[in-house]
Amino acid sequence: MKSEAYWRKRAEGILLEAERNTTDYLNQLNVLYRNTAEEIDRKSKKIFDTYRKDFTAEQAKQWLNEVVPRAEYDQLKESISSMTDERMKKQTLMRLNAPAYRYRITRLQYLKQQIMAELSIAADREKQVTTQCYVDAVKYSYYHTMYELQQGVGLGFSFAQLPHSTIDRLLSARWYGRNYSASIWRNRGQVATAAANVIKVGVLAGQSIPDMSKALMEQTYTNSMRNATRLVRTEVNYFSNQGAIESYKEAGIEKYEFMATLDLRTSPMCREHDGKTYLIREATVGGNYPPLHPYCRSTVAAVVDVPGLERMDKRAARNTATGKTTDIHKMAYNEWKKQYVDVDDTLAIFQPMKPYYSSDGTFNMEAAINDYRRFLQTVPEECRIYLEQALNAVDYIETKLPDAPFGYSPSRDTIFYDSTKKSFMDLDFRIVNTHELSHRVDAAFIHSWESSAFQVAITDAKSVIDLEPSKYVEFCEKYDHDGFLSDILDAICESDYRFEYSHYKDYWEKPGNKQKEIFANLFSLESFNDINKLSFIRENFGRVYDSYQELLVMI
Repeated sequence: MKSEAYWRKRAEGILLEAERNTTDYLNQLNVLYRNTAEEIDRKSKKIFDTYRKDFTAEQAKQWLNEVVPRAEYDQLKESISSMTDERMKKQTLMRLNAPAYRYRITRLQYLKQQIMAELSIAADREKQVTTQCYVDAVKYSYYHTMYELQQGVGLGFSFAQLPHSTIDRLLSARWYGRNYSASIWRNRGQVATAAANVIKVGVLAGQSIPDMSKALMEQTYTNSMRNATRLVRTEVNYFSNQGAIESYKEAGIEKYEFMATLDLRTSPMCREHDGKTYLIREATVGGNYPPLHPYCRSTVAAVVDVPGLERMDKRAARNTATGKTTDIHKMAYNEWKKQYVDVDDTLAIFQPMKPYYSSDGTFNMEAAINDYRRFLQTVPEECRIYLEQALNAVDYIETKLPDAPFGYSPSRDTIFYDSTKKSFMDLDFRIVNTHELSHRVDAAFIHSWESSAFQVAITDAKSVIDLEPSKYVEFCEKYDHDGFLSDILDAICESDYRFEYSHYKDYWEKPGNKQKEIFANLFSLESFNDINKLSFIRENFGRVYDSYQELLVMI
């Protein structure tokens, strides 16, 4: 077994690499906020075309309180339509539609709301960029920590993919009083207030437009980037360390050692914990688990004792992929990832029906189901238990079907299939069976078609696709090889646009069909742990995704 120094060095290396990987995301934010600041400056100068530096105090007040044309204010409200965070878009619109602005809006009010709107759009984009950054950080840490654990003990063993639900839980966690999304909007509000004050004070003090422009850039660009950088650096530490602890839990590690970066910048609280050992079940972020404070650079290392080594040895011995213990001392990370991560990476390898056909042309459903049971062991537990229950409950009956080669009947609790259809052999049983079993989960536990909130969210989502249909068609063409996302988007747009996997337009006219299909496809994406497409849904159709999550509370 490797020494304590080995585990410390590996842990430090993973955190440092995760921090280095943030550079690209910070560069994106830098461009975003520089462009935003320049846009605010440009629009503000446009409003200043009647302003003069030699205004008296009374004239300056009068200038600030003059009413601007209503058309310009309506145009301002239209500018926030691109925001993807539905909750914050609604709040921003509520502010713009406040009674005080309904009939008249002064020049100062307009400038304040203009700055807030531009920064809201930027904050919305910041959330999208940083969400992907944090997903990458936790996945990088989880898989690289698992690799280093196996390298350290010299044993390769199967382990669960990092569930999407775990990532979702971490993204919404309030570990420092608020989650990162709330921090982004809080920072936006503070910067917008300060920037608006720059204009008000500058006008009343008789400053020149260039001087106010410089001060405005300081607030909207420099301070926005300072806030974003602090938040990203701190959150990456959080997500990296969370990826590590999830890996420890999965490997059966019970203890960790706190590791502070000891230099002149190290905080007293991190120095106090450095080198101390804690139980993983007692880990508390901000207490005995990093980050302890903004810009925290501390991390943790696994404490691999003899009992822990024995647990990993037993797991290696029951490796489901090889049936035997694998020595991985000389296995490079990419090779290890291909064997232990990518092999279970949802649909990385398409599996057609052909192997389940016998020489006489009959389809062997029993063999397909046996393979599916093995596949279920790779599915996140919160989905697996319901799919297994459905699999054990339903009947499978072969019959002639008029349309699709597979279909679930709730009244008979049966999955019907037609192996004579030409398209049947080209299907992947994991995909179609998960989809049909998801319908069964819905019928038995959820009743998605009875949720008015889910229905309204789906109906309202159509306008999102209508704004830029090519974006969604192209995304599906590039990434949607299983058809789950295409079917969701086809249901939302009611077949107005051409997706490769779809139903007929009149199918969506039947009450409840859209809810049923969207639920089954979302549950299937959760089951395949397809973070890429689930993130796409959450970012573009937040209300649909949130309504779906509310339905899951029932189970």
